[in-house]
Amino acid sequence: MRANGFQKDLSFGLVGPGGSLAALVRKVAEGGGFRLAFDISPEELESGHRVQGADVVLVIAPLAPRDGSVVGRVRARLPEARIVACSRPVESPTIRWALELGLDGLIWSDRVEQCLEPTVRAVHAGQVVVPRDLLQSKRVPEFTNREKQALSMVIMGLTNHEIAEKLFVSENTVKSHLYTAYKKLGVHSRAEAQRLITDPDQGLGAGILAITAPGLTRGRPPKKAQG
Repeated sequence: MRANGFQKDLSFGLVGPGGSLAALVRKVAEGGGFRLAFDISPEELESGHRVQGADVVLVIAPLAPRDGSVVGRVRARLPEARIVACSRPVESPTIRWALELGLDGLIWSDRVEQCLEPTVRAVHAGQVVVPRDLLQSKRVPEFTNREKQALSMVIMGLTNHEIAEKLFVSENTVKSHLYTAYKKLGVHSRAEAQRLITDPDQGLGAGILAITAPGLTRGRPPKKAQG
């Protein structure tokens, strides 16, 4: 059976921790005409639970860098599967790593009802699907000089206490600088920030941390003094 040119009677597998989001995903998928093939937790996946018969696998999990990624574990277990992840909205290069691990589609968890069915159908048809707003977030972040200094020292392996001593500020000030810097990068930890900036293949490069002169922004000359 086909609907709007797509196969209607698709089957899906669900890998997630349970809870309200999993219940919503299951409800929307079944309402879209998809048949549930299996419904397991990441732990059951690891233990060898049966994971067969799904045209598309829906993974409910925060996207994580290469190590510890649920997407990576699903891909290892099901090398030929079409995989769609449902994650909270983030702006993170870990999405690129998830795509490299084999993710075929991504849905923000607050858009399940609008996006799940068309994403699953498109992925099953051989497309890679990501939220449009990701295409608008690839620009290099603009940091303050203090944020650049703090990030540079994070990459060097310094603790917040050591950074505070070198910058002659309090640890709380360092934490504040790093919080805003991590938010701009779309990461949540020192390890993610280090990996994002220094990764030889996918990193942004340490050049983004170059200190700029007062009044100088990337690509613009300083304003001339009037007088």
